[in-house]
Amino acid sequence: MRLLCYVPRISSRWRIFCAIRRPVKTTKYVALQFLRNSDIAAKGVLPTCQDTGTAIIVGKKGQRVWTGGGDEAALARGVYNTYIEDNLRYSQNAALDMYKEVNTGTNLPAQIDLYSVDGDEYKFLCIAKGGGSANKTYLYQETKRF
Repeated sequence: MRLLCYVPRISSRWRIFCAIRRPVKTTKYVALQFLRNSDIAAKGVLPTCQDTGTAIIVGKKGQRVWTGGGDEAALARGVYNTYIEDNLRYSQNAALDMYKEVNTGTNLPAQIDLYSVDGDEYKFLCIAKGGGSANKTYLYQETKRF
């Protein structure tokens, strides 16, 4: 996960380089800022994006994998350690009531979904859902239409 946050993919840098060559002044400016951010991130001080929001981990545990239990707690501890050690911004909010929320200060709870599958491997998909995307949920309650 650290590698994904600190070292930009070559394809991303190529797209930024192409954007810099465009004649639009604002496009050039934004592309240069992205390039500068990726250079700072490559030095390992600050990640490319600090607002990583909700940590989501999807694990597929093969039936022949034995861990002794406590998988979810171990993964949550890993999320906590990553946020503490890698200069990521705490942006996880928890509801206090229907109208108020508070920053948890630890970016926990993480969303951890573990599934049992056939095989002898334990595979993980780690997603950092940030950039305010946690605020993009809608609920529509409607009456039945006749």
